[in-house]
Amino acid sequence: MERLNKVVVFTTSCVSIPVIQLLASQNRLAGVVTLSLEDLGDCRLVGDLPQLRQQLVQANIPQVDLNDTRLLAQFDYWQASSGLVFGFSHKIDAQVCDYFDGEIFNLHASDLPAYRGSNPIYWQLRNNLTQTQLTVHRLTQQIDSGEIGLQAPLAIHPFDNHQSLSLRVMQAAPQLVADFIAGYEAGAIEWRAQQGEVSLAPRVNADNAQLSWSEHTVADFIGAARAGNPHHGGVAIRVNGGTFNVMQITANSHPSYGCVPGTVLAVDKEKGLIVAAKDGAVRLDVIVAQSGYYSGYQFAVFYQLDAGMILG
Repeated sequence: MERLNKVVVFTTSCVSIPVIQLLASQNRLAGVVTLSLEDLGDCRLVGDLPQLRQQLVQANIPQVDLNDTRLLAQFDYWQASSGLVFGFSHKIDAQVCDYFDGEIFNLHASDLPAYRGSNPIYWQLRNNLTQTQLTVHRLTQQIDSGEIGLQAPLAIHPFDNHQSLSLRVMQAAPQLVADFIAGYEAGAIEWRAQQGEVSLAPRVNADNAQLSWSEHTVADFIGAARAGNPHHGGVAIRVNGGTFNVMQITANSHPSYGCVPGTVLAVDKEKGLIVAAKDGAVRLDVIVAQSGYYSGYQFAVFYQLDAGMILG
């Protein structure tokens, strides 16, 4: 049977470190492909890439940039036979894929074909999913569309945010990779085409992260706060001409009295800061300002919010 002996890992995130360590411990790791900070082209995509590169250097793990003109020659030097993509923020072109003759795989944190794209964790949290899958599939030029080889279920806790769920994906990934390698080398992987409804998980930007009090529901606000905590600033609100970030939101049974969505319904030391949404009311639990972190009640007092005011 074919063996996965010299695996190149493509990554720009520390989420891949336990998988890299697993492959290195089994003498399967050929090297790591990352990106330079200049090649990212967008400071919002830097994330923990500098920390990843530093840890690779400290562990004496060879690395090369994707856009290095000697990339394929480096693969030859490493005697690379297969590739594994995990947490990589750039599309891999056909020439690189062809080098591995089909033996390049992607580890994706969703139940494909749902949530294809670069940020599945964000969008699954935003849509308040309670369950997902870690998926190993063949890498193709059509993003996240290749045949599925193996999956592992992962529950999403009601209080998970982007950071906590990313950490649990990070912890679960090595076992899935180990199981995939064992199955692959035993000839036991049953590849299957992706089936079901396709949905997308694009990069988060100012446009698709913005919520409207009049257009979005209580569940929308709760999911967006979880998904955006901490990396995307939760949910942005406007108060007295300033923009603030709400990092935690809870549904609340306070009556809205037919108020316009965005209306402050209550400011109370016990009840907190309660605001009308499209289909009910929410409590703004944790708010971040340039001046610090506040509970909803503290924020309302400090920034002089009263019942009847309308937030933007």
